[in-house]
Amino acid sequence: MGLSRVFFRAGTLARLEEQRDEQTSKNITLFQAACRGFLARQHFKKRKIQDLAIRCVQKNIKKNKGVKGWPWWKLFTTVRPLIEVQLTEDQIRGKDEEIQQLKGKLEKVEKERNELRLTNDRLEELTSELTDERNTGESASQLLDAETAERLRAEKDMKDLQVRYDALKKQMEAMEMEVMEARLIRAAELNGELEDDDSGGEWRLKYERAVREIDFTKKRMQQEFEDKLEVEQQSKRQLDRRLADLQADSDESQRALQQLKKKCQRLTAELQDTKLHLEGQQGRSHELEKKQRRFDSELAQAHEEAQREKLQREKLSREKDALIAEVFGLRQQLEDKDADIASLSQKAEALEAELQDISSQESKDEASLAKVRKQLRDLEAKVKDQEEELDEQAGTIQMLEQAKLRLEMEMERLRQTHAKEVESRDDEVEEIRQSCHKKLKQMEVQLEEEYEEKQKVLRDKRELESKLSAVSDQVNQRDFETEKRLRKDLKRTKALLADAQIMLDHLKNNAPSKREIAQLKNQLEESEFTCAAAVKARKSMEVEIEDLHLQIDDLAKAKGALEEQLSRLQREKNEVQSRLEEDQEDMNELMKKHKAAVAQASRDLAQMNDLQAQLEEAGKEKQELQEKLQGLQSQLEFLEQSMVDKSLVSRQEAKIRELETRLEFERTQVKRLESLATRLKENMEKLTEERDQRTAAESREKEQNKRLQRQLRDVKEEMGELAKKETEASRKKHELEMDLESLEAANQSLQSDLKLAFKRIGDLQAAIEDEMESDDNEDLINSEGDSDMDSELEDRVDGVKSWLSKNKGSSKAVSDDGSLKSSRSAPRDGKEDKEPGEAGDRPGSVTSSLSYRKRGNLKDSIGGQGDEETLFSTLSERPASPERAFRRAARHSAPGASDASWKKPQGAPQSAVPRRAA
Repeated sequence: MGLSRVFFRAGTLARLEEQRDEQTSKNITLFQAACRGFLARQHFKKRKIQDLAIRCVQKNIKKNKGVKGWPWWKLFTTVRPLIEVQLTEDQIRGKDEEIQQLKGKLEKVEKERNELRLTNDRLEELTSELTDERNTGESASQLLDAETAERLRAEKDMKDLQVRYDALKKQMEAMEMEVMEARLIRAAELNGELEDDDSGGEWRLKYERAVREIDFTKKRMQQEFEDKLEVEQQSKRQLDRRLADLQADSDESQRALQQLKKKCQRLTAELQDTKLHLEGQQGRSHELEKKQRRFDSELAQAHEEAQREKLQREKLSREKDALIAEVFGLRQQLEDKDADIASLSQKAEALEAELQDISSQESKDEASLAKVRKQLRDLEAKVKDQEEELDEQAGTIQMLEQAKLRLEMEMERLRQTHAKEVESRDDEVEEIRQSCHKKLKQMEVQLEEEYEEKQKVLRDKRELESKLSAVSDQVNQRDFETEKRLRKDLKRTKALLADAQIMLDHLKNNAPSKREIAQLKNQLEESEFTCAAAVKARKSMEVEIEDLHLQIDDLAKAKGALEEQLSRLQREKNEVQSRLEEDQEDMNELMKKHKAAVAQASRDLAQMNDLQAQLEEAGKEKQELQEKLQGLQSQLEFLEQSMVDKSLVSRQEAKIRELETRLEFERTQVKRLESLATRLKENMEKLTEERDQRTAAESREKEQNKRLQRQLRDVKEEMGELAKKETEASRKKHELEMDLESLEAANQSLQSDLKLAFKRIGDLQAAIEDEMESDDNEDLINSEGDSDMDSELEDRVDGVKSWLSKNKGSSKAVSDDGSLKSSRSAPRDGKEDKEPGEAGDRPGSVTSSLSYRKRGNLKDSIGGQGDEETLFSTLSERPASPERAFRRAARHSAPGASDASWKKPQGAPQSAVPRRAA
C-alpha cells in the first residue's frame, strides 16, 4: 500500500490485509479446482478412447477365433489366390494400355522439349545481338557526350575570345583617343610655346621629337593590335572549323544514335515478346517436366508391377503345373491304392480261407502274432516320433513364415523408404542442378558485368590520363608563360621602382608622392609574394599530378590483379562446372546402381515369394503326409486285424524315409533364405554408405559454391573501392582545375596590379616632369630674383648625383632591362638633340619632357655624365596623358608650389619675352 498506510485508522490495515489474504486464497482455490477438472476431463477422454480400442481389439480376436476353424474359411483362403491371378491379368492389361498412353505422352513431351530448346537457342542469339547493339549504343552515346562536351568547351572558348577581342578593341579605341588627346594637347602647348619663344628651333625639335614619339607609339600599338587581332582571327577561324567539324560529327552521331535507339527499341520489344513467350514456354516446360517425371515414376512403377505380376504369373503357372502333376500323381496313387485294396481284399479272402484252414493251427501262430504285434508297436512308436518331428517341422515352418512375413514387411518398409529417399534425392539433385545452373548463370552475368565495369574503368582511366596529360601540359605552359611574364614585369617594375626611388629621393619634401611610392612598394612586395605563391602552387600541383599518376598506376595494378582474379574465378567456375558434370555422371551411375539394387531386391522378393510358395507346398505336403500317416495308421490297425504282410510295412518305412529327406531339404531351404536375408542386409548397408557419400559430396559442392560467392563479394567490394579511388582522383583533378583557375585569376589580378603600378609610375613621372617644367618657367620669369630656387634645384641634383654614385651597382643590377632600353634609346636621341657646341664634351639627351634649359643646367652640374639620362629615359618609356599629369601634379604638389607653378606660367608669356630679348 506504499506510503498511504499512514492515513488509515488503527486496525483498518490489519482488516484489509485479512480480506486480501482471503480473496487470494479463494482465487487460488478456484484456479486449482479448474486445473484439476481440466486434467480429469482429459484423463477421462483418454480412458474412453483406450476402452473403445480394447473392445475393438477383443471383438476382432473373438471373430477371428470363431472363423478360424470353419471349413469355408479354408476354402476361401485356398480360392482367393486364383481369383487374384485373374484380377492380376486384368491389371496387367490395364497397365500395358497405360504404358502405351504414357509412351505417346512421352514422345509428345520430347517434341515440345525440342521446340523449347530451339526457341531458347533463338532467344539466346537475340539476347547476344541485343547486348552487342546496346554496347554499340553506349559507345556511340559516350562519343556523343564527349563531342557535345568538346563543342560546349569550344563555344565557351569562342565566347571568351570574343569577349577578349571586344575588350582589346575597346582598349585600343580608348588608347587611340588618349593618344589623340595627348597629341592635340601637346601640339597646342608646343604651338603656344613656339609663339612665346624666340628660339623656335629648339621647340620645333622638341615638337618633332614628341610627334615622332607619338607616331612610334601609335605604330607600335597598332602593330601589336594587328598582331593580336590576327592571332584572334586565326584562332577564331580554327575554332569555327573545329566547331563545324564537331557539329557535323554531332549530327552524324545523333543520326546514328537515333538509328541505334530505334533498333534498340525494336530489339527490346522483340526481346520482351520473346521473354514472355519464353516464360510461357518455360512454365509449360516445367509442367511437362513434372508430368514427365510423374509419368516416368508411374512407368517405372508399372514396369515393376508388370514384372512382379509376370513373376507371379510364372510362379502361379509353375504351381499350377506342380498341382496338375501332384493331382496326376495322387490319381495314380489312388489307382495304386485301389489296386492295393483289391489285392488286399483278395488277400483278406485268401487269409480268411487260410484262417479257416489254419484255425486248427492257432496255437502255432500265436508266436507269429506276438511278433507282428511287436512290429506294430514299433511302427506306432516310429509314427509317434514322426508326428513329433512333423510337429517340430510345423513349428519351424510357422517360425519361418513369421520370419518371412517380418522380412516382407521390413522389405516393403525399406522399399518404401528407399523409394521416398530416391524421390527426395532426385528432387534434391534436380534442385541442386537447377540451383547450380542458376548460380552459373548468375556468375556468368556477374562476370559480364565485371568485364563491362572493367572496360568502363579502363575507358575512364584513359580519359583521366589524357585529361591529366592535357592539364599538366596546360599547367606547365601556363605556368611557364605566367612565370616568364611575371619575371619580365617584375624586372621592369624593379627598374621603374629604382628610378622612381631616385626621383622620389630628389623630391623628398613631397609627402603625397612618398605615400604613393610606399604604396607601390607594398604592391610590388605583394606581387612578388603572389608570384612566389604561384610558383609554390605550381610545384604543389606538379606534386599532386605526380600523386595522381601514382594513383593511376596503382589503379592499373589493381585492375591487373582484378583481371587475374577474374580469370582465376573463371577457371574455378569451369572446374566447378566440370565437377558438377562429374557429379552428375556419378549420380547417374548411382541411379543405375540403385535401379540394379531395386531390381535385385525385387528378384530377391520374388525368390522369397517362391520360397513362401515352397513353404506352403511343404505345409500342404505335411498335411498330406499327416493324412497319409492317419491312413497308414488305419491300415496298420487293419493289418493288425488282418495280419498284413511285411512288404506293406517296408513300403511305409520307405515313405517315412522320403519324408525325412524332404524335411532335410526344407531345412536347407531355410538356411538359404537366411543367407539371402543377410545378403540383402549387406546390400542395404552398401546403399546407405553410397547415400552418405552422395550427401558428403553435395555438402562439399555447397561449400565450394559458398566460397565462390564469398570471392565474388570480395571482388565486388574491391571494385567498389576502386570506384571510390577513381572518384577521389576525379575530385582531386577538379580541385586542381579550380586551383588552376584561381591561379589564373590571381595572375590576372597581378597583371592588372602591375598595369596599375605602371600607370601610377607614368603619372608620377609626368607629375615630376611637370613640376620641373614649372620650375623652368619660374626660372625664365624670375631669373634675376629667384636664384634661391636654382640653388635649391642644384642642391637636389647634387643629392641625386651623390645617391647615384653610391648606389650605381645596385641600380644597374636591379634595372638591367631598363638600362638596356635606355642605352639603346640614348644614342638615337642623342643624335636628334645634339647641339653644335656640345657634341664633343657631353652625350646626347634622351627622350623626355624636361625643358632644354633645365637639362643643360643639369648636365653642367653633373659634369656631363650619362647616368641621369638612363634614369630619365627609363622613366619616360610609358608616356602618359598631359592633362592627367597636370591634374595629378596639381593634386600632389604643395600649396605654395602649386600657386607658383600654375599662376606664374599664366604670366610667363608677358614677362619672359622682354627678358630674353634683353
